[in-house]
Amino acid sequence: MERGDFDDLPGRVKPLQLVDDRGVPPSEVSALSALGAIEAQPRGTTDPAERRRLMRELSRQDAVVRMKLERARWR
Repeated sequence: MERGDFDDLPGRVKPLQLVDDRGVPPSEVSALSALGAIEAQPRGTTDPAERRRLMRELSRQDAVVRMKLERARWR
């Protein structure tokens, strides 16, 4: 960056629009956010029992999010 290697990229001074979630209901957005927060936790612990607990919680939350998104798709 200091050398200016990225100065000529398109949209350099504009914020990126990575996800258009305007059509996603707020409950699904909050569930996805919670899932994202849980995903990082197992990597942050060295205790095997805690890691297993977090992985179970991650799996459970993932299932909840998938069901909500599937339900929303059929509305």
